[in-house]
Amino acid sequence: MRIALPVISALIVLAGLPQAAPAQGDFPSRPIRIVVPFLPGPAPDAVARIAGEALSQRVHQPVIVENRAGAGGTIGADYVAKSAPDGYTLFLATEAPLGISPATYGKLGYDPVKDFAPISLLATSGFYLVGCPKLPINDVAGLIALAKTRSVSYATSGVGSYHHLTGEMMKMRGGFDMVHVPYQGASAAMVDVMNCAVDVGFVAVGSVLPQIKSGTAKFKVLAVTTQRREPETPDIPTIQEAGIPGVDMEGYYGLLAPKGTPRPVLDKLSAELAEVMKTKKVIDRIEALGMHVVASTPQVFGERIRTDLDKFGTLAKEVNLHVQ
Repeated sequence: MRIALPVISALIVLAGLPQAAPAQGDFPSRPIRIVVPFLPGPAPDAVARIAGEALSQRVHQPVIVENRAGAGGTIGADYVAKSAPDGYTLFLATEAPLGISPATYGKLGYDPVKDFAPISLLATSGFYLVGCPKLPINDVAGLIALAKTRSVSYATSGVGSYHHLTGEMMKMRGGFDMVHVPYQGASAAMVDVMNCAVDVGFVAVGSVLPQIKSGTAKFKVLAVTTQRREPETPDIPTIQEAGIPGVDMEGYYGLLAPKGTPRPVLDKLSAELAEVMKTKKVIDRIEALGMHVVASTPQVFGERIRTDLDKFGTLAKEVNLHVQ
């Protein structure tokens, strides 16, 4: 059978074209991965699992949480930035890899604006300043006074982390000194605070609120880093109320995809997450962990990323913080 020349030409042209992205109605057709750039357990991991479970029920596909921890979240960020832009690999980001690391690291393998497509903010969380249970003080004023009589140490989840910047900001604006002790993750830092190997540290509200509310916490809570008190612990003052001005540090948790992910796929994910974050079950679970649900449009999330880049860039210069 002979095929007409125009038909052959058309077939050659079609064969050379890239395969069309799946239509919005076809997505997802297989499991979705949410990459969390931190260890299992703490607040980012919890948010990913709560949102992922609810998202799975809506899209009728498994949503798998994969932890790729290290280097302040930059390992996971770099991995997702280089993943296929098809909507099947998502990034549960915090301000650490998207705002702080670009301000403190000399060079990264990704650009927080150019290499990611924001989908939605999911939640925000403050941090508690907590102390060793044997520490002879109960508030920030006592900590400042103690630091003027002996060396005081503070534990963080790593050099260049949110905790690190908060501690350096406190020192600079409070006029006192503390010795920084970095750990590989917030959990390890908290263990040594509770064991009194270090004096104080920072921990996400959501990570320790259950222990505080049940009265089983093995540490002292000195203050909260946000501009307002936490509704679940109204008796705990803010660092600003304790006398150190300008300390307002509230972290976020949000989902992004690699840049180049088809717009219909991003719109589908954004729409589904907007519904997920309205459900009572998700709200109750997130608020029970001391976090606040903040579902947003991709545009709002993108603006938060750009604002944080400016904020942390300025702060890193003020405290002269550079990670090698």
